[in-house]
Amino acid sequence: MKWTPLAILLLIITSCSGSSDAIQDQEIENEQIIRIYSDSIGWDGKLPCEITYAGKKYKAAIKYRGGISSQYPKHSMTVEFEEKVTLGNLPTNDDFIFNASYIDKTFQRHKLSYDIFRLMNSENKAPRCDYLPIYLNDKYIGLYVIMEKVNGSWLGFDKARIVSENKVYPNEKLSNKSFGHTGFTGTMFWVDPEKDLILVFLTNRVYPNRNKGSFYEVDVRNKLFEIIL
Repeated sequence: MKWTPLAILLLIITSCSGSSDAIQDQEIENEQIIRIYSDSIGWDGKLPCEITYAGKKYKAAIKYRGGISSQYPKHSMTVEFEEKVTLGNLPTNDDFIFNASYIDKTFQRHKLSYDIFRLMNSENKAPRCDYLPIYLNDKYIGLYVIMEKVNGSWLGFDKARIVSENKVYPNEKLSNKSFGHTGFTGTMFWVDPEKDLILVFLTNRVYPNRNKGSFYEVDVRNKLFEIIL
């Protein structure tokens, strides 16, 4: 086969184009930038938004947060993803604080104090932090301190969640702010701030033995919520 200069040139262009697309895709996957797309962000309640990070799109809910800091032009945000995600070097989670750090131009106050507190004692718990730039509707709004949100799930509690198409654990009447924990023997501790509810349920499903699964067959804990709520 005889190669003409034109054929060789076309082959080089095609090859470079394919390599360029692959490099671009890789750059998007490695892009350490949070891009928020939202019609509106308020102060009272979380509103739906879409967040793109490292080449992936996520559905989330977002709101502004802060007291005195609400007067500053750069606002902090509370974000709740519909699934667990990894942002920067933080552990996988679905709740985060995007801290504007407007008055702390070093961006060190929160991160440094939390890191030192954890180093003081292995049992000390404090939010982990990382730094990421944020764009809102394709407009750069600055560098932010991305922080774990201190809530029930961060402290090791469960949250109300969908476990199947027609079932919410532990009960569909609980608010999405509720949290709690269940024990091996069937015990349960659950709190719902919105419904002013604290439930402590003590039982022993393993007595006299575990041969029968009636505790789960009867769905005791779910029915207990039905009676209370």
